[in-house]
Amino acid sequence: MIYLIINFLVGLLSMDNYKLFLKAFSLENKVHTSQDFVKCVHYTSSNNAIDIIKGRTFWMRNAKCMNDFQELTHGYTIISDYFKDKEKNKEFRLVVDQIDENFEQDVVKGFEEWWEAISYNTYILSLSEHSGPDEIEHGRLSMWRAYSNGGSKCALEISLPTDLNTGNSLVVTPVSYLKDSELSLRLDHAVTNVKKLISEYKHEGLDKNELVKFFILALIDLTLAVKHPGFKEEREWRVYYIPNIMPDRTEHLKNDVEIVVGIPQIVYKIPVFKPDDEKGIDGYYINQIIKGILIGPSSYPKIQIDAFRKLLDENGLKAAKVSASFIPLRG
Repeated sequence: MIYLIINFLVGLLSMDNYKLFLKAFSLENKVHTSQDFVKCVHYTSSNNAIDIIKGRTFWMRNAKCMNDFQELTHGYTIISDYFKDKEKNKEFRLVVDQIDENFEQDVVKGFEEWWEAISYNTYILSLSEHSGPDEIEHGRLSMWRAYSNGGSKCALEISLPTDLNTGNSLVVTPVSYLKDSELSLRLDHAVTNVKKLISEYKHEGLDKNELVKFFILALIDLTLAVKHPGFKEEREWRVYYIPNIMPDRTEHLKNDVEIVVGIPQIVYKIPVFKPDDEKGIDGYYINQIIKGILIGPSSYPKIQIDAFRKLLDENGLKAAKVSASFIPLRG
């Protein structure tokens, strides 16, 4: 029974219609942005950075293996509680009951089944948006601390294409840092927009089951793009992929078993290529994506700068800069 909803969701995923529905949930910044690229960094170990550059792929790891998996439960818990509280979701029920009296029940059931089945099958690449000369020069102290496990660390400076949503099954989203009450208000606000969209969907010939599917997908998107306000300084962006719900139509994504922090695990890899190779996913070359490397606080910055300079040059990244952070990092 758990996988019934998964097969149902796979059946009719339309990115255009899904984008319309994201707008209803006040998530239109995922779809419409004034920037074609966002300046981000990917904090990681030096070992992983070398594997990424040599393999010319970015890795999406299973959400259960990430540093902050607990934060995925933040959004899930708030949304689940919202639907359990009949007083909180009264307005929502008034609207969706116009579609079908069992509509809310079907949405909640599908969302809960997704959480049970898919929370072990969601893959995420986490990035941190940088701004200002200090962050660009030194990196972010809290992030260096998060990766200070005794090994060498670095930050890949990335120009993230915000249109990866187009034509494939990857979703690019900025993270929202919301309290319980703020996320509940987001859901309430969606009701007003959904009223307007219902007539559009009827015009498009979509039936009740299709509307249920889009509601579930929008709730999944909210769950994956919400964190506790205490993490706000991270300014995180996520690229995520759910194989069971969003099959790769481009056939670009590959999965391999890799050892990360001593744990064998499946990772999904987003390919980018050298300028003299065929184009990678959505036609982006590696020199359009990776703009530089910032070496983390280290006793051997010059040695690492030389090593990464050689590595970048050999992989079509001669224009990428290499620098070192000298921010004091205790312990």
